[in-house]
Parts: sequence; C-alpha cells; structure tokens
Amino acid sequence: MKSDQSIITYLLLFLILATFAKTVGLLNINYSEIFGYALIFYGIADVYLVFGSHKKIRLFFSAAAFIVGIYLFIINNFIVFGTNNLIPPLILFVIAGSFLIIYLDNYKLISNLVISLIFLILGIISIQLLGSDEKGNIFLAVNRVIFSYWPIFLIAIGIILLIRKR
Repeated sequence: MKSDQSIITYLLLFLILATFAKTVGLLNINYSEIFGYALIFYGIADVYLVFGSHKKIRLFFSAAAFIVGIYLFIINNFIVFGTNNLIPPLILFVIAGSFLIIYLDNYKLISNLVISLIFLILGIISIQLLGSDEKGNIFLAVNRVIFSYWPIFLIAIGIILLIRKR
C-alpha cells in the first residue's frame, strides 16, 4: 500500500512540476505529451509492483495505461497523420498488450496469450482497413520508437524476467 501511495505522490509531483514548467515556458511540449509521460511512468511502476501477484484486473489497466502513454508519445514526437483513424486499432492494441502482460504474469493461462494474439491481428487488420494513407506513417513511427529506444525495452524485459524468478 505504501508503494501505491509513493507512485501516486511521484506522479502528482511530476504532473505539477511539468505543468508549471510548461506554463512558464521551460518546457516546449504540449499537455497531451505530459499526460503521456505520466501514463508511461504509472504503467511501468504499477506493473512492476503488481507483477507476480496475479492481480489480473489491476495488471490489465496498468499495462493499458503504459500503452496509451506510448501512443501519446508517438503522436507527439513523430509525424503521424490521420490519428483519428488510429483510435480503433489503438484500442485493439491496448487490449492485446494488456492480455500479453497478464499471460506473462501467469504462463499457465494460455488463453490470455491466444486472446492477445487475436486482438493484435485485429489491430493490424484495422490499421490496414482504416489507415489507408496513414498506415505507412504509423508503422514508420513505431519502427523509429523501437529502434531508438530498444535498450529501454531490453531493460524492461530483463526486469520482468528477474521478477518472474522470485
């Protein structure tokens, strides 16, 4: 419980300081990007705390917060046109990623992996159907994020593997 309070305290402190810095002109980012960073921080911190405890609902929403934060980061830092068409695929990708995290929390529940893969495929199909001109842009933006931040992904995977061994 104390860790939960610490996450919320640091999150609120970050939001207050970032909003103040933007207001006085120290930061040149928009509010949705600040909110995205807050969601990324909250998602990572809460997944770290909850992982291994088999609290599926909380893990689902923490992973969802992280993925939505990544989405906000991508649309604010890379040129992506037609972001309104990306909302349905985003919802499908959030569900897919959240079920994948739940599966990683308990490998015995193969159904969560299957559900994750189904929603991932549906997300890709929906980008193909809805994205028309934008699909190349979003895939290019996601590629840039992956290739720019691959060390962070490796660290996150390492932390997950370390937590699983406990």
